[in-house]
Amino acid sequence: MNKETTKKMISRAQVVCVLFFLICLLIDIPFTNAYFSAHKTSAPIIVLVEGKNEAPAVSPAQEDQATDLEEEEAKTDVAAIEIDGPAEIAIPHLLAEDQVDHISFQYTAIVFNEQKEKMSDEKVNWSLAAATPGVTISDDGVVTVTSEAVPGSCHIYATSQTNEQVAAALEVLLILPHTDSSAEPVEAGEEIAKDTEEILQ
Repeated sequence: MNKETTKKMISRAQVVCVLFFLICLLIDIPFTNAYFSAHKTSAPIIVLVEGKNEAPAVSPAQEDQATDLEEEEAKTDVAAIEIDGPAEIAIPHLLAEDQVDHISFQYTAIVFNEQKEKMSDEKVNWSLAAATPGVTISDDGVVTVTSEAVPGSCHIYATSQTNEQVAAALEVLLILPHTDSSAEPVEAGEEIAKDTEEILQ
């Protein structure tokens, strides 16, 4: 056997060892480690990682910072609006004792954030739900009712300028002067019957 044949055999043996090593990796890792231990050869360190990737840990300081940011956002976000003002207005009449052709009332909007705190710097847009004869509202929330108004009701709206999705509405009753709006209506027949009874008495 010459040297060239010996080299070829050694090369083939090396190839077989490499293939054997790869097969062992695919079949049984502990067996591969045992093989290297038997031959006093340092085996490669194989680490298997199972499970899902976990999110990096958040420090308490980062949690506090995130909480502070959420609280600040909650303080600056408009959450609700309340309208303060009379819910009933008597229509002025030139034949009435006061002899005025119009009357005005100031309405105010109270804006709250998500923490139910008042937001004094927040502004609103005032409007009427529909055009109402004899009734107008200014940009400052002043409602004016003239003698041209008719008994009924109108709806006042206050909409946040920061968030148009947040608004409040208030129904205002328009009544005749010197009348009790809580009194129940009386039918014409009942009224005539009462007058007849008084005459007979």
